[in-house]
Amino acid sequence: MKKLLVIIAMCLMMVACDSDESEMVCTYKKDDDKGKIVVRYEDDKIHYLHFSSEQYIEDDVLDEVGEKDFADYWKQNVESFHKEGISAEGTYDGKTRMGYIELELNLDQLKERNYSDFYLTENLSLKSFKKRVEDQLDYTCK
Repeated sequence: MKKLLVIIAMCLMMVACDSDESEMVCTYKKDDDKGKIVVRYEDDKIHYLHFSSEQYIEDDVLDEVGEKDFADYWKQNVESFHKEGISAEGTYDGKTRMGYIELELNLDQLKERNYSDFYLTENLSLKSFKKRVEDQLDYTCK
């Protein structure tokens, strides 16, 4: 059994090594807010995005939705992604006012979405995405 697991692991590594796909990680940290975006791409074209973000919800946002209703609002946002077939998780803690969301989108899902929602252009260019998240969101990408 142990040999079989080693063989499977080696095969998976070979498949991963043969892939032309690369990965870029973008991160953000300021006060209690933090975010991470993992981007998989080939050449300059994005195939996959994984967003995770934890942020303090400011007064103006709470005032717009209503503090008592904000947890439901946050939950509805997560559920709307689920309805579109997008993997999404999210929580809101009313005591700390911290909201967390995590999204995973593959190429087909990216093509079905409004690209600007995810700081993308229609051609799914890695360079364009990197510039937008660094300039507009203060992320650092490597």
